[in-house]
Amino acid sequence: MPKTTIDQLHTDKSTNKIVTVSYAHHEIHDGSSFSCHYVQDVTDTADRSVIAFTTPATKEIHMFALIAATAAADFLVLEGATALLPSAVDLTVYNRDRNSTNTSLMTSIDGTVGKVSYYTLTTDTGISGGTEIYHEHIGAGKIGQAAAGASRGTAEWILKKSTVYDFELKSLDANDNSHHIELTWYEHNNKHGGT
Repeated sequence: MPKTTIDQLHTDKSTNKIVTVSYAHHEIHDGSSFSCHYVQDVTDTADRSVIAFTTPATKEIHMFALIAATAAADFLVLEGATALLPSAVDLTVYNRDRNSTNTSLMTSIDGTVGKVSYYTLTTDTGISGGTEIYHEHIGAGKIGQAAAGASRGTAEWILKKSTVYDFELKSLDANDNSHHIELTWYEHNNKHGGT
């Protein structure tokens, strides 16, 4: 049925320019944008902080990652990996519109819908297989720079449906290291039916 009314365009009062928001910003207003984060201090080489989840079968996940470490670390994204640790703990996922009651369709490693998982690894065991789709060296050039080592990708990832992902920070030396992983995404129906 054709629309019989036209929504009014809004303009900025001082410049008379049309007011717009990006699509990702629109998803926040639509209640379809979510976030989670995991922060911890580690103390040894190969200590890893991990957020893992399975993407939904019904919607595309458009994701950004913000990561930081106060000492040398590698940031990796594994696609299709198997998380072997039964000790993975459910992590709260927040709707970025705090007035919205919409919940995420992500699934934690133990199968809880609306959650993701987090865990700590102290060796190179615990994750099996998968494809490394991203790898970046980050971290402070010297110890004591509390805010050093931040990195944010400039492009979003559109993740595969029904697939396990691991986002992890791995310490490269035995210095005390504060790890921070923040994932932000929106859940989108492809309007053209693409895969």
